[in-house]
Amino acid sequence: MQEPAIRGRGGVLPELIASAHGLELAPIPVTATGPDLDAFDRLCRARPVRALYL
Repeated sequence: MQEPAIRGRGGVLPELIASAHGLELAPIPVTATGPDLDAFDRLCRARPVRALYL
């Protein structure tokens, strides 16, 4: 299963769309300046990530 990284909980609609396409959502932390790119990098190294939903 491919897994897009998301900034935070986007509500039900993104989860329904992802589920319909066989995708799994993985939240990443957000800092005062935006998404935590170090956390995103770790996620990308740990598993395949095909999209970033902001």
